[in-house]
Formats: sequence, C-alpha cells, structure tokens
Amino acid sequence: MKKLSLLSMWICGMIFALPMDAVVEKNNPPGQGWTQIGSMECNLSAASRSFESCLNRQNWRTVAVYTMKNGRKLYNFSKQDKHITLMLWEKNIGKCGFSWGEVVKGKRK
Repeated sequence: MKKLSLLSMWICGMIFALPMDAVVEKNNPPGQGWTQIGSMECNLSAASRSFESCLNRQNWRTVAVYTMKNGRKLYNFSKQDKHITLMLWEKNIGKCGFSWGEVVKGKRK
C-alpha cells in the first residue's frame, strides 16, 4: 500500500504523520472504531520506539504507556487539546500490528 501524502492525510482528517515504515491496511471514518489499522515489519520493541520517537518529534507528549497481559502495548499521547490512543501488538515474528484513534472527552472518536 502506498504511503499517504500530506494532502491525503489532511483529507482523511489524520492528526499526525505515521512512522515511515508503517503500512496502513484500513482507514475508518471518525466514530467507526480505530481511525487506522496497519502493520510494520519489525518487532514490538522497535515498533514502540519508532512510534514514540515519531510522535514526540511532532510535539506529541507521551502521557501513559501500559503493557497488557496479552503483551500488547497501549499508549496515550496528547498535544494541546488533542489526545490519541495507540495500540501495538506482535502479529508474528518480525511483524507488528498497530491501531490508533482520537480520544474525545474520555471516548475514542
């Protein structure tokens, strides 16, 4: 799948740029579950570093990181009045999945 340009990011309503090696597999309209779902060709540790570094460079602040019992990682980021939740998980050896969504007043948008 092709990487999204800045114009298409604006049209889709995306609020941040993904890491360069992230591949979007599904886009959902606001209010219809996760905003984007995709994968990365790396392990969970590398995906975590890549997303956190990418978002921090765009002035997103890491608010919280949770490691769930099933090994998935859940992140909360904020920037001004915007908040997002990011989930990362190991799909198989060397491949991770990701999904993210905007949080509005305590609910995922």
